[in-house]
Amino acid sequence: MDDKRKRPSEAIEAVKQELDALLEAARDTTVRLEHAFEGMRAVGQHARAVLRKFWTGGARG
Repeated sequence: MDDKRKRPSEAIEAVKQELDALLEAARDTTVRLEHAFEGMRAVGQHARAVLRKFWTGGARG
């Protein structure tokens, strides 16, 4: 075979490695998104508590 061309088994291995790298990146992204959503949920809960206190008059004193 030509030196520039890979054998089928080498090409398959290269694709597997590329897919593994993409899968790992997707997992990292998923974890980051989960943490971001947890943070947004906490902010939303805090905002609800503050608004509830405001609307019920608890913030006046």
